[in-house]
Amino acid sequence: MKILHIADRMDWTDGASRHVFLLACTQRTRGHEVRILVSGGNALDLLEKERLPYSVHPCLGHAGRTPGRFLHGIIVLRRLVKGFQPDIIHAHHFYAANQARLAVPSHRRLVLTVHAAIPSVGVLPHTVGSLIIAVSDAVRAHLLRTERWVRRKVVTIRYGVSGMGYADETRSYPRFALLESARERSFTIAYAGRITRVKGWEILLDALTRCHSGKGKQDETGISEGNSDSPHQRYTLVVAGEGPDDILLQDTARERGVPLIHFGRLKDIQPVLAVSHILVVPSLGLEGLPMVILEAGLSGTAVIASATEGVPEIIEDGVTGLLVPPGNAQALHTAIERLRTEPELRTRLAENLSERVAREFTVERMADETDAVYRQVLTAD
Repeated sequence: MKILHIADRMDWTDGASRHVFLLACTQRTRGHEVRILVSGGNALDLLEKERLPYSVHPCLGHAGRTPGRFLHGIIVLRRLVKGFQPDIIHAHHFYAANQARLAVPSHRRLVLTVHAAIPSVGVLPHTVGSLIIAVSDAVRAHLLRTERWVRRKVVTIRYGVSGMGYADETRSYPRFALLESARERSFTIAYAGRITRVKGWEILLDALTRCHSGKGKQDETGISEGNSDSPHQRYTLVVAGEGPDDILLQDTARERGVPLIHFGRLKDIQPVLAVSHILVVPSLGLEGLPMVILEAGLSGTAVIASATEGVPEIIEDGVTGLLVPPGNAQALHTAIERLRTEPELRTRLAENLSERVAREFTVERMADETDAVYRQVLTAD
């Protein structure tokens, strides 16, 4: 089978990117002919390492999109589809699905994967030939609620995860040694993802501020220190990611006296999770199936997360992690303090999460279910 994947970017810390990469690798090992189209990204060398054919076309990406770039993307896709002649066109964001539908309007084998509970997938995917894949039951329910045309067309296929990545590169990062040192003297809390308000970083700082007072300062190592009068800093916040609120987060942590190690954008966050005591996912919404929680399972790290969208499909409260109401800083603080003071609970939650991820969120299962969708698409023709 010839499969054309169209992704936004190929960034290893992005859940959709990892999904495309791992799925394509598995499909190729099963004898399929695979090609990947992306708009860019920092993990293109992984595609080369795995000898996955790909090409880069900025006009297929969300960033900087304009009517002109949209039309350019249609022309590019028309040419590429004509040359490759895929049996399946698998778009991994609605923008590309719209372009693909206009590029090859007669192609009935267009599959769209929706990775988050986005406000709308647009108009043109109404004519997607057969099935839409949601990465969680929550995303599927959202689509059925907001997009009436997709009824009986949506199936759920959850992510699979693997230990592949850039672990050695992350461990060589200068601040990684600071994180290892911070773990010895304080309770390290990881936040990994885009730094924007909907991800809840302000709620996390509100929760941590309850244990800090006084103005902080930042030394030459890049660690923001809390109240210098305190003989022991209870928490250290470890941030891996970037976004529009990047500077605001750093300034707010400094003003509130929350110790901070800020990595910025990393290619691979698994080593950071493995060294941190816990991962906190304080999102306010728009979550599909957070890959970072699955990565925490691979890393053996306990998780506290907002009970929003697809999160409860991974985290069972008190079993594989702790769930808190979105936007509730007091509940988040209580959960953090509970895991800080109850190491046996922390260990048990981490072990249960690791076991569940290894059992239920495998790449082989994800590929099997995707193959079944493809067969259904081809049979429908």
